[in-house]
Amino acid sequence: MKRFVFIVTALTAFCAASFSVSFAETKVLKIGTGSENGVYSTVAAPLIRKNLKGSNLTLKIVPGGSKINLDRLKEKEIDLAIVQFDALIQSSADIATIGFLHDEYVHVVVSRDSKINEFTDLGKSHTVAAGPLDGGSRITWNNFVSLDKKYKKVPTSPLKNIRAITALESGEADAYFCVTGLRDKYLMKASEKKKFRLVEIDAWAFNNLKYKKRRVYEFFNIDDDVYPGLMPSMFTGSVKSIKLSAVVVCLGEWADAHEKEFEYLAAAISNALPMIKRKTEND
Repeated sequence: MKRFVFIVTALTAFCAASFSVSFAETKVLKIGTGSENGVYSTVAAPLIRKNLKGSNLTLKIVPGGSKINLDRLKEKEIDLAIVQFDALIQSSADIATIGFLHDEYVHVVVSRDSKINEFTDLGKSHTVAAGPLDGGSRITWNNFVSLDKKYKKVPTSPLKNIRAITALESGEADAYFCVTGLRDKYLMKASEKKKFRLVEIDAWAFNNLKYKKRRVYEFFNIDDDVYPGLMPSMFTGSVKSIKLSAVVVCLGEWADAHEKEFEYLAAAISNALPMIKRKTEND
């Protein structure tokens, strides 16, 4: 009996020790995402984390935003970040790209009776709701301004989502500029009202921006089945827009020092990508 008790006790101690070692070996990486309820936090990061099974890595989601994430990376407050690809243009840090994710799209919405028909119609007499100063939409707006200085004269406001839509209704804003996935819930609600319409982006200067030899923006047609109520007319089949990628990044020095982890992450992103696209692009 004493021998049996000794064996059980020894096995219990061994299992406990093994669990402790296994737990201790699990490495938690902090990944900066977007808003707490946004796609980066609720879809992309969790799916990447799910595909890390079999490695000793896991992810802790830290909500933020593209600019905030890049600042946190630089200060080494986080290990990884999901950001808009065009946010890298404004970063002074040495950034390493781990993998590209889903596409996001530039939407420009105006009241249906507005005289703004193309993006190039925007001028100093118009106010554009372009989101908060540290938001992703504002990053894209600032990049557009850098590519064509005429838009520097266009006044902006920090409104976004439902507040930007109601500002269009009240006349507080003349246009709503946002970067988001297709079938964004706020734009879908605006589409149902049929009081607004999408504006075509016709400024070809935006096609010239590159980051490390890769083109940042790509022209893309938003078809009428995405936002039927936002088409300029019932005869419009699509509206020309611009798309850009979401991307997972880290500091270059982190990549150099964590080659094995970098490989695990790149593989997890690649494996997660089909499901991320299914959940975000909704074609």
